[in-house]
Amino acid sequence: CQKLERRKAAPAAPAPGSSAVLNIIVPADATVFVNNYQTKSLGTSRRFVSAGLEGGKDYTYELKAEVMRDGKPVIETKVVTLQAGQSADLQFSFDTVGQPADKV
Repeated sequence: CQKLERRKAAPAAPAPGSSAVLNIIVPADATVFVNNYQTKSLGTSRRFVSAGLEGGKDYTYELKAEVMRDGKPVIETKVVTLQAGQSADLQFSFDTVGQPADKV
C-alpha cells in the first residue's frame, strides 16, 4: 500500500541561506528515502539538509518511509517543495496507510 501526500512547505524554523532543511518524524524502525536515495540516519527524529541551492528556485523532494508490519512492507510517501532558506516538518505516522481511500 502506498500513500502520496503533496504539500507546499509550511513556515518553520528558517534554514541557512543557500540550504533547505527537512525535519522528519518517523517510527524508529523506518527506512527513509529522499528522492529515491536510501538515507543512513536512525531514530524517530531525522534531519536532512540540502545545501548549495539557488535562491528563488523551487526544489521538490520526494520522501518515502518504509516499515515492516505483519511481515509486509508498508510505504508512505510525501512530496514537498522548498526554496533556499526554507524548511519543512514532516511526520510519517502510517495511521491511514492501508485504509480504503475516501470516495469523491
